[in-house]
Amino acid sequence: MQGVIALALILAFGGYIDAILYTAAAVYAFYLATSLSVIVLRFKEPNVERPYRVTGYPVTPLIFSGVCGVLIYSSLNYARAFKPKSLVVLGVMLAAGIAVYLLTNIRKAQPAANSQGPA
Repeated sequence: MQGVIALALILAFGGYIDAILYTAAAVYAFYLATSLSVIVLRFKEPNVERPYRVTGYPVTPLIFSGVCGVLIYSSLNYARAFKPKSLVVLGVMLAAGIAVYLLTNIRKAQPAANSQGPA
């Protein structure tokens, strides 16, 4: 599936370099969200057992988050001549994220069809 998506991006943007140029900020945004989620989840659920301890926590995720922010800025700055396309990619990513979020919340809100009331 990832190969199909990569091929579609290359065809849509007209080449490998352009596909990387237009999607770099979106990729770095996911890295940023992932690293920040480690910190957020550790605060929201401090008593949950962690199968993996982050070395240097919280400094390591904060440094990585800062680097991701710089990379997002740099990739958008580098693509400033092509900013409309970069913004379209970010907009599509945002719309897809909202759609997935809404779909997962709808599934959580629906009662299980197989569950029966108290017996």
